Amino acid sequence: PTFSSFAEQVSNLSSTSVTFNSLSAFLVYYVRVRAKNASGNSSYSTSKQVATTLATPTASTASSVNATGFTANWSSVSDAQQYKVEVASDDTFSTIVKTESGVTTTSRAITGLSASTTYYYRVQASLSEGSRTSTYSNTITQERTSASPSEPTAYDTSSVISNGFTENW
Repeated sequence: PTFSSFAEQVSNLSSTSVTFNSLSAFLVYYVRVRAKNASGNSSYSTSKQVATTLATPTASTASSVNATGFTANWSSVSDAQQYKVEVASDDTFSTIVKTESGVTTTSRAITGLSASTTYYYRVQASLSEGSRTSTYSNTITQERTSASPSEPTAYDTSSVISNGFTENW
C-alpha cells in the first residue's frame, strides 16, 4: 500500500497499542507504525492488513412464549442486511433443531418446538445470505412451558338434589 490517504492517523503515543473504533464495516485497512525520540524517527514497520467485520447482534429475552414456540429477539446491527437465527437443544449448538435464515427484522417467531424442553438461541448478522457475517450473539436460554392439558371427558351427573348436584369427569 502507498498510504496516500488515511482513515485515522495517530501520533505522539506513549503506549505500544492503539484502538481504532470509528472505522467502517467490511473494509480492508492497512496499519504501520514507527518510533520517535529526540534523535528523530525510525523507519516504518512492515504494514499489516486488517479487515473489519459487522458488529455482533445482542440477543435478548424471548417473547410470546407458549408450549410450542417463542419469538426470538435481538438488537439491530448497522449495515446488516439480514440475520440468521439458530435454535439448539444444547448450549454448545451441537444439536441445532431449527435455523431461520434471511430474516430482515430483529425478531422471528420460532414454532414447532416440543413442550417442556429447554432450547437455546443465538443470532448472526450478515450482508447477504452466507456472506460476510458477524460473530454469533450471546446465547439465550428459553425454557418451554408445558403443553396445555387434554380436554377432560364429562361423565354423568350424580347426586342431584333440590339445591345442588355432583358433576363427574
